[in-house]
This record gives sequence, C-alpha cells and structure tokens, in this order.
Amino acid sequence: AAFLLSVNHSGDSDSTGSVCGNILGALHGDVHLPHQWLTEIEGRTAVARLGDDIAAEIRPGEKRPWNY
Repeated sequence: AAFLLSVNHSGDSDSTGSVCGNILGALHGDVHLPHQWLTEIEGRTAVARLGDDIAAEIRPGEKRPWNY
C-alpha cells in the first residue's frame, strides 16, 4: 500500500517511489517480491550479498528472513 501510494500521486512520484522502495527493501528484503522480478535484477547476487553484509555489521547475529 505504501509503495502504490508513493508512485500514484500527482507529485514527484518516481523519486518518492524510489525512496519508498528502498525503505521497504531495507525493512523486508526481497521475500515479498514476485520471483519473475527477482530474476531480472542485474547483479542480484552481488546486491543481496552486500545487503546481507551491511545488515550483519549493523546488527550482528540477528536472524534475517531474507538470508539465502
């Protein structure tokens, strides 16, 4: 709902959609995205590994639902 609202308003929706998508991605990882979308992400493995490394530095030892 937050993402749909961020991209469907009369303002600068591409920017707000980008910010909202990044916040939602940081919060939830990619577990709620359709598999087809994930297969089309260029460099997905490297991006996922970097995200996991950053999360591990911020909160060491915390279990994350998106770990592979």
